[in-house]
Amino acid sequence: MLLHVDMESIQRLKLALDSFYTSTGLVINFMKSTTMPMHVPPTDLQVYMDLLQCTEGKFPQIYLPP
Repeated sequence: MLLHVDMESIQRLKLALDSFYTSTGLVINFMKSTTMPMHVPPTDLQVYMDLLQCTEGKFPQIYLPP
């Protein structure tokens, strides 16, 4: 998913993911989830990753680790 990097967009994404869990019962493992930032200041990036409870991914992205 692509989105603008601002707190409102990140909060809406988190709300959408939490709503998905609430409505389906499927748990999202945020500890295994990554974000792939582009042109995001490092200080802002850490705040967003803390809110989403994920880590920063690297290219190439591995979908299913061995």
